[in-house]
Amino acid sequence: IQYMDLNGLVANTITYNAVLHAMAVGNECDRALKAEDMVQRMKRRHEEKGEDCQPDVYTYQSLIQAWSRTQMPGSPQAAERILRFMDDEASSGKKNCHRLAPNTYCFTSKLYDSWASSFVSRKVSSLLCFLTFHFSTSP
Repeated sequence: IQYMDLNGLVANTITYNAVLHAMAVGNECDRALKAEDMVQRMKRRHEEKGEDCQPDVYTYQSLIQAWSRTQMPGSPQAAERILRFMDDEASSGKKNCHRLAPNTYCFTSKLYDSWASSFVSRKVSSLLCFLTFHFSTSP
């Protein structure tokens, strides 16, 4: 991203998402914090400069993955906070709110692994109920 900035190129959502995904699957211990900073940068650049880099479901999916793969204190809570934010935004009725509707990947193993590794089985059960509510196929 810095290279693009230095050469007058403008990164879009897809570019940022590729970098975020690389961060999420990388092995840096502070990857989640760096990913959070990048998402904030995306928001600022979109709002202040009108750049085509508005965070979407894949942005937050990578952010959840980054938090889920770190052992930092509070990482399960951070991953869940992002998931709840996505759900709130998706149901807000705002323009383009559908871009943030959590997909099944956001709910699955990465988030559960995060809570399960912290030995909070009640929380895993609570998230399973949340998932079931959102993706239930029954009438």
